[in-house]
Amino acid sequence: MNVLEFGCMERPLANFFRGYGAFVSRHPFPFIAFPVLITLYLSTGFFTLTPQTDAIYLYTPTDAPSKTERQIIHDLWPLGEDNYVPGRAVTQSREAQVTVVAKNGGNILLPEYARSIKRLDMYIQNRIKVRFRNHTYTYRELCLRWKNRGCPGNNHIQIISELYNHGINITYPTFRIGSSGYLGAGIGGVSLSKDDNGTVILASARAWLMVYQLKFFPINVSYVSGIWEKTFKLHMDNYPEDPFISLTYFHSQTLAEELKRNADSLAPRFIFAFVILVIFAVICSMVTIKGTFYFDWVLSKPILSVFGVINAGMGIASAMGGLILLDVQYNDIVAVMPFLVVAVGTDNMFLMVAAVKRTCRAATVEQRIGECMADAAVSILITALTDAFSFGVGTITTIPAVQIFCIYTCCALVLTFLYQITFFCALLSLATKWEAEGRHCLWLTPTIAPKLASSPSNRLLWLGSRPHPDPKHASNIKHCSATKFFQNWYAPILMQPAIKALAGLWYCIYVGFAIYGCMHLREGLEPVNLLVDDSYAKPHYLALEQHFWHYGATLQWCSPRKMVSKAEFEEHHRACFVSSPGSRETPCCSQLIKTAINVSSGDAERQESLKQASNILRSNGYQARAKRIKTSHATSSTKPRAGKHPLCLPFITDRISSAIRQCFIRAQLDDNVVLVNIPNDNITRQLVQNRLYDRAFVSEDCVVCPHGKTGDCAKTGVIYEIECLACHAQYIGETGRPLYVRVNEHLASKKRESLITPLGKHRKEDHGGADFNIKCTILALEAQTSARKTLEAFWICKRNPRMNSRNEHLAITSDLMPFLSLCEL
Repeated sequence: MNVLEFGCMERPLANFFRGYGAFVSRHPFPFIAFPVLITLYLSTGFFTLTPQTDAIYLYTPTDAPSKTERQIIHDLWPLGEDNYVPGRAVTQSREAQVTVVAKNGGNILLPEYARSIKRLDMYIQNRIKVRFRNHTYTYRELCLRWKNRGCPGNNHIQIISELYNHGINITYPTFRIGSSGYLGAGIGGVSLSKDDNGTVILASARAWLMVYQLKFFPINVSYVSGIWEKTFKLHMDNYPEDPFISLTYFHSQTLAEELKRNADSLAPRFIFAFVILVIFAVICSMVTIKGTFYFDWVLSKPILSVFGVINAGMGIASAMGGLILLDVQYNDIVAVMPFLVVAVGTDNMFLMVAAVKRTCRAATVEQRIGECMADAAVSILITALTDAFSFGVGTITTIPAVQIFCIYTCCALVLTFLYQITFFCALLSLATKWEAEGRHCLWLTPTIAPKLASSPSNRLLWLGSRPHPDPKHASNIKHCSATKFFQNWYAPILMQPAIKALAGLWYCIYVGFAIYGCMHLREGLEPVNLLVDDSYAKPHYLALEQHFWHYGATLQWCSPRKMVSKAEFEEHHRACFVSSPGSRETPCCSQLIKTAINVSSGDAERQESLKQASNILRSNGYQARAKRIKTSHATSSTKPRAGKHPLCLPFITDRISSAIRQCFIRAQLDDNVVLVNIPNDNITRQLVQNRLYDRAFVSEDCVVCPHGKTGDCAKTGVIYEIECLACHAQYIGETGRPLYVRVNEHLASKKRESLITPLGKHRKEDHGGADFNIKCTILALEAQTSARKTLEAFWICKRNPRMNSRNEHLAITSDLMPFLSLCEL
């Protein structure tokens, strides 16, 4: 029985390439011309090159659930001005981000940092302008608006800072201002503490993230938004240095642009590496006359070595251009591929040249090229197939960037091998022919034999060896110094038993390190690792990682209702009517109307659903009237509330208040009169609370109780007034904590002469650093934070205390002006 020997394909392949090499040596010119023409044709694909730059598409798997979910949300809830909610958008494509970090480790919630952020925010919204088709656009014209209320902006930063500096505890990571807001993704570098109830609150923070959402529909507006983003980058590059904050910034085009810049930076490096390879190949191809330092200009092959490196470049250009012509996607990571392929191609070139040198110089050109191809082409084929299969396996991955890279690399390796056995093989046969004729490797003119050269110039520039007439003579086979070293020195040493054992031990250590590395391999791709070192986006990603990615973004969740067809809707509800129209079936009618409303996802669908329900009711003998959708009359008025006359009445019940408002509407007075309900005292307001802090004179030097009632200093939820007894300047504030705690903070800041606090600033600026005494009185009591802040604003607006700054309280809006007279200030 014949046993299949290992390497059974080697001999048939060697015989095939031997005959193929002889054929190429007889007809070299077609094998040179056709590869050149094919390369020129395929290279025309570079003129239609359009790189794929969407980083999310390139570096996430095509079957990733996030892509499916993102597309579902985009299809069912397309983002627009009518449904945009700040912080909840997942499909935006135009966005600018700025991270603001307090310098020197400062607390960014303090007033001086808030003012710097406000200046930056106003600069971005008002000063960054682009002009397109004779129209000037700012952020306010291009922003995604929130429910027709204007640009969302970053006003929450100022609100949080104001509340923090007024002593309000800021819960973290969520904080309620009207509705609950998530702070985890917007404020970073936080230090946390707990209040008396154990609730986690903000002690300090180091950074804010400011986001500017831009319109990306229709296409022309998206184009203008893109121009605004690039202008934004230029303005941020030149933004004046701020003494309190440092900035990093980013926009939706940044990652794509920086990836392209990364790829563009590889082009000069590839040219530099290509030149180095050419120089290295030329140096390695130079051969000297045996026993001298003069070059053998017959056996040296510098031009052939240069074409060997060019051969790899032809394979790269043909693969890239051809795939582009076939509409295969291209991304900038493919720019790394030439470094790999040109090295493989150059290595194959050295194998073929070395194989020719090992043949007998006295043999014919056909015999030498045949033997060369039988020896080298088989090894090159196996190497090329191994490399091509390795990258071919990578083409089945679901990550588009890796897939594209593997496709281009696999094709480049295959084409480089094909050019190696055609284009370079033909050139090698010509060089071997000229060698047999004793021609100069550069000028193709006859050389001078070493024995005939007399002048130094001839020895230096024109010496060329000749083959020995005896084919078996040792001088006809040329071995380089490296071959002799590995054959006569390295191999015998490697075969020593001690060296074998040491090599085995080193291999075990190598495998151990490999296993350890695989066990500690971190999955994932950080965007910062895709950027060049001097990219302006790199500090932004580092700031996000350091300050904001500990909590991350909010979880987006949706639960679409089951779709109900019109036929199913009618069939389901006709089954409800099994008795006569005169019977007591009103609950069924009500349920029909409610179901018609609940199964609808929008106003248009709701109206259509109600119409179908009404038709069903009428067809069954019922007098159907669609349920009227309640609308708010408070928002229907076109006149501002500031121009209305307040009608102040004690609050009785919601029903009576609603009836009074309906009277206004019927009398057409809703644009001129507004109802103001005065709350009555209830049990909660009248009860005396037994609190831990309700005790008299918590300190001997109390500045509150002597000017009011005993125990005032322990009250919570107060609006208070501090008066300087030296100059009678006043300061009005509010606190939800025991009053004496807040007063002690004021006294401590006065003692420190802190310029960021009212009493410290008053002592420094108005009294020249001299100390003064104060008294504190309670103006009002209010437990609810929002109401207490509003009352504080009323008191400041009414009394205009000298120690309060202009921006230290909430603005009195037109909606609150009618209530000012009710506060009895």
